[in-house]
Amino acid sequence: MDLAEFSGTTLYAGRCRHRRHGLIEVLGYQNTPVNRADGPNAMLLAADATLIPAALTRVPERRRPDLDPALMEFYAAFYPGHTIAVCCFDGADAHRAKPLLMWYEPADPDRLVVPAVDCHTGGPPRLDEPVTTDHWVIFGGDGLPRGRGNPVGYPRKMRGKLRECLPDRVIGRRFDDAAALNGDFAITLDDLREENLDGIHRPPPADTAR
Repeated sequence: MDLAEFSGTTLYAGRCRHRRHGLIEVLGYQNTPVNRADGPNAMLLAADATLIPAALTRVPERRRPDLDPALMEFYAAFYPGHTIAVCCFDGADAHRAKPLLMWYEPADPDRLVVPAVDCHTGGPPRLDEPVTTDHWVIFGGDGLPRGRGNPVGYPRKMRGKLRECLPDRVIGRRFDDAAALNGDFAITLDDLREENLDGIHRPPPADTAR
């Protein structure tokens, strides 16, 4: 399996009142693949990260990543109670890459968090070491008052079920740093309402999973 390098990652988190599911949080993720092999994409979901290696046997060999069990143990230890998603690809060219979007019940009543712990060794992340970042981090949803943030336009042909999960307005900024603190990205709902970009911070995993 070929290695993949990624750049220009876009991370999104927003909260909205869904007409059917009630209050939901939406997580979005997209990046630009530099090197990818041929073939389609697949995804594995597990409530316990340590169950992922066994589940990989269900993925065709050409799309099956060689995951270090210690990496899965890291996520199980630092993100208890969180579902982990593993994207397996051998897939499309960069211009065919599609964003990942999922919704779930909010875990924190006061803030939005996007996962961003970084590591490029294949092993567990070293939280005490700086990392290189190339991210756009975007927040939005019902918590952003009318007149705040930047308006978002969507294609007319977008499915209604998808559109009702997406924001009308967002705020965000680019994080481009050669030696940044490792961790997730978060913003309180108060800072979101005030359009306070300085309120975007990087909590360590232990704080994210509280």
